[in-house]
Amino acid sequence: MIVAQIVGGLGNQMFQYAAAYCLAKHLGEELYLDLGWFRNTQGTTQRSFMLDIFPVTYNEYRQKKWHGKIYREKGMPFNPHFFALKPPVYLCGYFQSGRYFAPVYNELTSLFHPRLPLATAAQEILQQIQATPSVAVHIRRGDYTARSDTYDYHGICGLDYYRNAAQKIVEVERAAQFYIFSDDPAWVKDNLHLSVPCHLVSGQASARPGDDLLLMKACRHNIIANSSFSWWAAYLNTNPGKRVVAPARWFFSKTQDTRDLIPPDWEKLANYSCKVSVIIPTPPCLFSLKEAVNGVLRQTMRDMEVLMCGAAKTEEAQELLASLHDPRVRWIACPNVLSNADAYMQGICKAQGEWIVLLDSQEKWEKGVLERLLSAASKDTLALLHASALDKLGWFACEKTPHAGTVSFLQHLLHVLKRRIYHAFRGIAAL
Repeated sequence: MIVAQIVGGLGNQMFQYAAAYCLAKHLGEELYLDLGWFRNTQGTTQRSFMLDIFPVTYNEYRQKKWHGKIYREKGMPFNPHFFALKPPVYLCGYFQSGRYFAPVYNELTSLFHPRLPLATAAQEILQQIQATPSVAVHIRRGDYTARSDTYDYHGICGLDYYRNAAQKIVEVERAAQFYIFSDDPAWVKDNLHLSVPCHLVSGQASARPGDDLLLMKACRHNIIANSSFSWWAAYLNTNPGKRVVAPARWFFSKTQDTRDLIPPDWEKLANYSCKVSVIIPTPPCLFSLKEAVNGVLRQTMRDMEVLMCGAAKTEEAQELLASLHDPRVRWIACPNVLSNADAYMQGICKAQGEWIVLLDSQEKWEKGVLERLLSAASKDTLALLHASALDKLGWFACEKTPHAGTVSFLQHLLHVLKRRIYHAFRGIAAL
């Protein structure tokens, strides 16, 4: 008897099932799935058992306790001793490596084919995909943006990742047509502007996860997100000569060793980047903060993030986030900050931008300010642009005789970042 604990979303469930199925077949044992997690997921992202959308075979394990051997996965790298396990055994883990189920790959391509036929709208998209050199592009947002702790752990692939990945595909498939799949199509419409032919798959054509999976794996090539769902779409893609571009860094937190997650024939590409991170410490009153954030969002540059850092109450911060209606804005909880400098340092640790702007919550930008700052800055170094209340026109990064109250802060920054800080601006008019 092989029993696998099934947890998480559809992509994770597929990893767990595939590894357990392969082990059960290797040992000639019956496969059981423990679905108890889905009845006890308080405080986590709500999930449903979804493997039944496929023609998978299993028995359900219904006992409250397991009295045999428990195998707990230790870290993400493939464990070569996995197939030496002796039954009966209970499996706990995610098993996110194709090496756990490579021997049954051909069977999985059938087992993970949705039971239901495609919806009519999806069938029309499939005909287009099969008639063109198609590329599936998956953009995962959803629960990654809903909670700050989830965002900090997973992160989101930056716009540059998708632009560069599309360019990689076009180099070998000049007539490629790109089909965009996302759980946030509204964000895609507003923010993803690729210089290639694109088709956003949404509405009834993308209403069921099984339809999305089938359409994505039917494409000739895949550009995946840091998402197990799009990993499976690329893995199950049987097109000869397929090219898969995957994120080089799967988790933003850097806490996991993912060496065995991406198959060796897939191409890894840097994925965590945006052009600018604007960091704003949160004041006791959030009204001025909202005006400062709106000033940043008025800029014509779209490739940015805004980090609000400080000890403001969670409820107030969440209300402010909801009122801004912009996924580029994040709140970084810093309950023990004693000064703006502390808040800035917390934000720098979370920032993804190539450039970092430290902005005071009292500052209100007009259109074009950010673009003028960047155009004046060096293109081959990281510049920290510190907008502070040194004086009425006080744009400060590093001066020969800096304000005395700022020296210790800058020295601390230099020590932490181990990089030089360039550029002093004595007023927007000077740009």
